[in-house]
Amino acid sequence: MKFSSKGGELKFFAAANSYNGFISYFGKVFNPERFDKIFILKGGPGTGKSSLMKRILRTGVAEGFYSEAIYCSSDVNSLDGVILSSEKRQIAVLDGTAPHATDPQIPGAVEEIINLGIGWDAKLLCEQRDRIVMLNKAKLKAYTKAYENLYISSVFHKKYEAEIESKFDFVTAERKVEEMISNLQLRGEGIILPRLISSFSKDGFTRLETLEKNSEQIIKLGGNGYSEYIFINLLVKRLNQIGANYFYFPTPYNTNSNEALYIPDCKLAVIISDKANCDINTENLCCIKSQNSEDLERYKRLKKSFIEYSCEELKCAARRHFELEDIYIEAMDFSVIEELAESVEKRCKNILSGAI
Repeated sequence: MKFSSKGGELKFFAAANSYNGFISYFGKVFNPERFDKIFILKGGPGTGKSSLMKRILRTGVAEGFYSEAIYCSSDVNSLDGVILSSEKRQIAVLDGTAPHATDPQIPGAVEEIINLGIGWDAKLLCEQRDRIVMLNKAKLKAYTKAYENLYISSVFHKKYEAEIESKFDFVTAERKVEEMISNLQLRGEGIILPRLISSFSKDGFTRLETLEKNSEQIIKLGGNGYSEYIFINLLVKRLNQIGANYFYFPTPYNTNSNEALYIPDCKLAVIISDKANCDINTENLCCIKSQNSEDLERYKRLKKSFIEYSCEELKCAARRHFELEDIYIEAMDFSVIEELAESVEKRCKNILSGAI
């Protein structure tokens, strides 16, 4: 199951910094049963994992293969994975290190570990041992504080959700969902796959416009910040009932809710947008009184303040990570990594062409 492409790059995430902590979808996005080959990259920060994947991605695009770029949820300038497909084969190259540590499930037959550690000078790293330990602890502490603040923010988020849900007209919403479904030509194999188009990192919330750039049809949902999420989850429920094929896109803040769907059969995206440009305004499905509005605004302000605290901690974690990268870069012999990258690149091209 693939996305259509109208010339826009297919960019996604496969993990999230959420109020329930770090959530990884790597096991579903890179399910080995759906691939002919998966190369799992192992190595410390700064050992060239992202650069190698960017190289493979450029090759895939140049060769005309179907290509997906999976970006790091904490750093949108860094790759976490690449998916390439031809008419004959499908492969992936991914970062198999923490926090989305990946080990082979079908070793040899599908997955293969690529050790970028062969390029480092262990003696130099041993000399920096105490600093590496200190930076890792500081990075972990910052992430822990970030998730704590996100969790606290969720207290006010859930109060907001509960207020909206208590005033939501589910009967009318379900009727609208049924009308939407009845106008679509859907096949029922029941294939359901996740991707993410948003992330929460040191830079705050970032949203990719992949679906807007590549979908032939788009239905935009607007609302009050939660009614649209209720609506899209009702749509998910109905698609599951009829066994439709679709991609779902969890929100990074609360991965129990979805911010978009993509149905390949009709090349349709359903996305959450702003009320000014929406096709369906789900706020009309709620009856919020003025006294309730004051409570909702208070919940939103409190939620925002703790999200801002979390963002500051993620910035701190990023600084520690970049310091770790500098240490490993200094200890790396990248000529060795260049040879390794050439080998992986050649093998990817051969596999996709059906030669191996």
